[in-house]
Amino acid sequence: MSATMIKMVLALLLVTLVRSEWCIANYTCPDPVLQHGLDWACANGADCDKTLPGQPCFLPNSLKDHASYAYNSYYKKFKTQGATCNFAYSGILTNVDPTRRICSNKSNLSLRALPLMGNKMCALCYMNFVP
Repeated sequence: MSATMIKMVLALLLVTLVRSEWCIANYTCPDPVLQHGLDWACANGADCDKTLPGQPCFLPNSLKDHASYAYNSYYKKFKTQGATCNFAYSGILTNVDPTRRICSNKSNLSLRALPLMGNKMCALCYMNFVP
């Protein structure tokens, strides 16, 4: 690959990273509110099957993480049609990559304090790129 092509790819990647945003669960919300938002997102088009046991995005297995996945899935799928990241005020938009917190969580034995993108499946789940 030529140096010019590499520069173009890096510039495109930088623009993509700068504009990235995620819709995640507001971790200060009580569990019943997050559960309601999760149920709503899953019933209205979020791809929640990937967070079921045995599926690639099941871990970390917590309501907050599953709600974040569902919120982001719904938001990415429908934002061009006017969807917001609200979920009864339990969703928040962030431009901070949530995979840094989730995918390097020392308390989760299956992830073992991996650096960002170290657990590629976890990172892919949060970016909603899992086939």
